[in-house]
Amino acid sequence: MQLNRNARGIGLSAQPPSAWRLRLAVLATVALVTIGGLWNRFAWEDYDLILESGFFDRIENVQYILTRNAYYLKEKNRDPRAAGGKHFDLYRPLTHLSYLVDRQLWGDRPFGYHLTNQLFHLL
Repeated sequence: MQLNRNARGIGLSAQPPSAWRLRLAVLATVALVTIGGLWNRFAWEDYDLILESGFFDRIENVQYILTRNAYYLKEKNRDPRAAGGKHFDLYRPLTHLSYLVDRQLWGDRPFGYHLTNQLFHLL
């Protein structure tokens, strides 16, 4: 906050910070609060839904991600898109596209997934 003398030169009046400074402060705060999570492992359903399903291993599955509920779990080496696989009724195309790209870039290393997530949150 910048302080300036008033018109008579007596006392000080506070001038609010500019909008870009506020935005920068919010971004820095979010980054600092969440940076520790970059080195976390996968949690909960991440193993089944992202790593073990095989769904995000194939870039060709982008058509399924954009047109229907995209999560299927592989059972007994079945194709995750095949009938009889466990189906999760989740249509989240942006999340799924992110997982698909992350799987291609980072494989099974959780750091990359967490980094992508943090970058999206900073936007």
